[in-house]
Amino acid sequence: MSTEAKGRYTDMLYVEQPAEQQLNELGDLVDTKEAELVKWGLCREEPSSGNRVLQDADGTTLAYQSEVYLHASTPAVPINSLIKVFNAAGIEVLHGKVLRYKKYNHYAKVWV
Repeated sequence: MSTEAKGRYTDMLYVEQPAEQQLNELGDLVDTKEAELVKWGLCREEPSSGNRVLQDADGTTLAYQSEVYLHASTPAVPINSLIKVFNAAGIEVLHGKVLRYKKYNHYAKVWV
């Protein structure tokens, strides 16, 4: 990642990996692995502007609170996953569910 890109992306994105579950001998679901936050990459979080509505391909209307910009080389963020964004000081600035992910030529964008 270039120095210019590092200056543009000042926040850090973490994606929650869900807990893994298995059936025990009684047929109950039990956690075999706890949910954990995984460092995903540098990003830039921007609160939404006045028009906070997206329309999905199937016509579903989604209201979002923030847009998260990522470097193009950052792995895709799964839709419906829980994310957290921390600023350079380590303060949480966003916590929410991914509504949409889109990769462009020079960057990627997540709507939360």
